[in-house]
Amino acid sequence: MVADKPVPRYRAAVIGRTDRGGYGHGLDICWLAVPEVELVAVADDDPRGLERAGKRLGVRGRYRDYREMLLRERPDFVSIGPRWVGCHAEMAVACAEAGVKGIYCEKPFARSPAEADAVLSACARAGSKVAVAHSNRAFEPTGQVVRMVREGAIGKLYAVCGRGKEDTRGGGEDLWVLGVHILDMFRLFAGEPLWVMGQVWAEGQDAGPEDIVEGPEELGPITGDAVSAIYGFPGGIHGHFESRRNLGLGKIRMGLTLMGSEGIITMPLVGQREMWLYPRGEWPPADPSLWQRIPTPGWDPASGMNSVEYANALIAADLVKAVEDNREPIASGRDGRASIEMVLGVYVSHRLKARASLPLAERDHPLIRWQEEVGLR
Repeated sequence: MVADKPVPRYRAAVIGRTDRGGYGHGLDICWLAVPEVELVAVADDDPRGLERAGKRLGVRGRYRDYREMLLRERPDFVSIGPRWVGCHAEMAVACAEAGVKGIYCEKPFARSPAEADAVLSACARAGSKVAVAHSNRAFEPTGQVVRMVREGAIGKLYAVCGRGKEDTRGGGEDLWVLGVHILDMFRLFAGEPLWVMGQVWAEGQDAGPEDIVEGPEELGPITGDAVSAIYGFPGGIHGHFESRRNLGLGKIRMGLTLMGSEGIITMPLVGQREMWLYPRGEWPPADPSLWQRIPTPGWDPASGMNSVEYANALIAADLVKAVEDNREPIASGRDGRASIEMVLGVYVSHRLKARASLPLAERDHPLIRWQEEVGLR
């Protein structure tokens, strides 16, 4: 006998922008996998994109103006899907002011700490919860490694190391687009960062204000074809992030290494590639035969979703529970803001040629400030 399908208790809507960030990595379909939620509407200012999205999602509510959709449909939950960042803060504030209970936003969360502050303040006033698409937090394998570290599988954690994809976006763009995932994982394992020391290069030289360009996908100002940053965490733990343009072409480089007094764990941050444990506190690992594959339960390829879409559905379901339980989501807006500060802290440190404290005292964009200081804006 087939169990009765749960009756949806909530209404959800999706905001997308065809050809300007689209619907992110499946933030439009995530609600279709949450039984408590009925997807009722989609907004897209591109008419052809709107028609395609409406058919794909099976909704009759189709709007060119997302504000009209919020007013007419009164959704409980909304996905802000565009991968391009420039619209995120404006859309999230509008959702909070419209009484949306839970907002799920594509990453990066915003373009500056000030934008993130505005979203979180609006959500606090409205009592809205906000989650960010830091998909690695939702994967069961990530939770498994967190438990292993806490239970002492590698002894005392003393370093976390990560790299971006290091493709044609390597350097400043990689720091923004994929670095937020890595830096968010740094916090998950090591706690809140206290400071960052960063260096940025452009064609082998220290990047200067004249090397700053407007980033693609409405990222805002970026600079550098290579970046390196050291983060300080409580208890003497350090984090190291690095990205260099074109170093990863044709290779898989994006991932995380956890270094402990009694062992090492390597884990990918793309899909469900294998994770490994080396159960000795030696470097470099002297005996390759000691590497142990860590089982990766969780995502089922037979579900029809790819792994990132599956993670989005998990985060959406958790956002519903966060609203019901009045708690922070597993991938919260505060997490999204913290990763942004870790990104921009690299530029603050590079500009000052000194360690930058975190959270950042400066809430505006440090590259804009740098250009203003030298008269380039």
